[in-house]
Amino acid sequence: GNVHFHGTVNIRGSVLPGFEVIAGANVVIEGNVDDALVTAGASVTVKMGIAGKGNTKVIAQGNISAKYIVNARVESENDIVVEESIINSDVFANNRVIVSSEKGKIMGGKVTALYTIEIASAGSNKETATELTVGRNLKIERILDDIRKEISSERNQEQELLNKMQNLFGKGLFENPKEFINILPPVKKKPCITMLGELSEQKRKIKDLIEKEHEIEEKLVLEKEPLIIVHNTVFPGTVVMIRKSVRRIENP
Repeated sequence: GNVHFHGTVNIRGSVLPGFEVIAGANVVIEGNVDDALVTAGASVTVKMGIAGKGNTKVIAQGNISAKYIVNARVESENDIVVEESIINSDVFANNRVIVSSEKGKIMGGKVTALYTIEIASAGSNKETATELTVGRNLKIERILDDIRKEISSERNQEQELLNKMQNLFGKGLFENPKEFINILPPVKKKPCITMLGELSEQKRKIKDLIEKEHEIEEKLVLEKEPLIIVHNTVFPGTVVMIRKSVRRIENP
């Protein structure tokens, strides 16, 4: 069944399709993760593989280790270390992705690491579409994207309010608000003051969001150079991205 626990969870068998394991600390699974959800406040260790038919998701605040990953989404705030292969999966590590065996491969899907991807081979001789990316922090990029959408929404609301105020009171209001309010008839004065207050609050919201955006942008600065290390072959059809530099491999 489903497991929700604030501490460490040890599972002697496998996590079967449709089930979920949510732990506040480590998760250790002796078998497989198969079309299931696993999240951990620390590390996830899967003694066999992480696989499924598109519904498998493993997310950890610490490291993730497994024998293989197939058709899964896997995210770690630190390292992802796989023994044999990563196939047709969406994988992100906020530090390194390593496939450790001498024949360790990434084939199909998208694999992203902030600093390092290290493997024996990438892609396949069938030119399976495979993307390897380093130098990007997808988690921070997602947060930034949400903030920028929020800024855009707040600016639209600000513009709607400005248009409404201009239609009600005219452009003169914005040239010298205090003087303009003084000459308004009492019936218009109160709503005008209320709307000016709303406009001021809207501007404050936007200013706070922009400051937050700048703070988060600083987290995109890398502490070291990102690397993709392939010990043997990079097959045609593989796309390699280092920061914003993109190269599609045409010849092995």
